[in-house]
Amino acid sequence: MNTVDATNRVRAEYREMPGMQLTLRQAARLFALEIEHCETVLQELVRLEFLAYTNGVFHRR
Repeated sequence: MNTVDATNRVRAEYREMPGMQLTLRQAARLFALEIEHCETVLQELVRLEFLAYTNGVFHRR
């Protein structure tokens, strides 16, 4: 899965479950992504201010 598709998928999952809070490892497992790819996707969503990273978990802003 390319980065754009993965980013769209992760964004959709967080929209469906607004209270979701995941560690990097949990997110990689849930989204079936390699850990490095998942980290890139999550960091991009943080950069876009869709997600925040607090106390080791990624969550909606």
